[in-house]
Amino acid sequence: MTTSAMILDISMGADMVISLVLTSGVSAGFDATNDVLRYVNGITWTPPSAQKILKDYYDRAIVALILLLIGMLLSICATTVSARLRSKAINDSQIWICQDREMEVSRRTMWISSGLLARLLMMAVLLMSVRFILDNRLIYEDDVDYSGNLGVFKLQSHTYVVASAIVGTAGNLLQIPVAIYMQCKSKKTTPSAMILDTSMHADIAISVVLASGVGAGFGATNDVMRLIRAGKWEFLQQVEQDLLSYYKRAILGVIFLLIGMLLSLCVTVVSARLRARAINDSEAV
Repeated sequence: MTTSAMILDISMGADMVISLVLTSGVSAGFDATNDVLRYVNGITWTPPSAQKILKDYYDRAIVALILLLIGMLLSICATTVSARLRSKAINDSQIWICQDREMEVSRRTMWISSGLLARLLMMAVLLMSVRFILDNRLIYEDDVDYSGNLGVFKLQSHTYVVASAIVGTAGNLLQIPVAIYMQCKSKKTTPSAMILDTSMHADIAISVVLASGVGAGFGATNDVMRLIRAGKWEFLQQVEQDLLSYYKRAILGVIFLLIGMLLSLCVTVVSARLRARAINDSEAV
């Protein structure tokens, strides 16, 4: 690999990481703020002016989140540009591919197989995340009935975690036939550049969606738990413990989503490498 290709690889990887961090930050900010506002509006405050002060505080925080959202969109554009530049780069050091076709086919097959395995693992992990979130319920103890306030306690960010996991699973399910096709095709010739481009950009989109779900899940759950611990639950200590246990169990689902996001990032790197190798192979010929 030449120095220029290495620089492009590092630049693309850095842009991808920055985009995922900003995406998780935006999602955590918006979802946590929304869930906390629902919590603030759903309970009675003494004095009432405290509720208005809190609402004004979180409304002002939305402005900073909008600016972060704009930065995230610009970062995604930069990531796409970096991926395209890396794909179009011609590495003189890889001209020898024509001289040892069998070794190159073996390496390409290994990359595709690794990506396929990561996709299967990712689907299993994401389905586990969905299961943990949907199976989580407020447990009734000491005749405490939460049904009247269930809408306040149930975080919308957890619904988004489930939605992002389902989107990630569906996206990978559609990508598996493509990976199998490339696995068979790579033994004969270089896979289509259009297919590789589509697969790479789809993987980037899935990674962004999963990163936003992770940010929303961890951010909102942590903030609501801090509010619960900071509150005064006189004669309602059992309710406090029930709520904390409920949110702690939800964290398990978010952890599985985090693992799925990391696997999605690995798959995205594989897709980008396959696209770059395809370009280098065609130019070398």
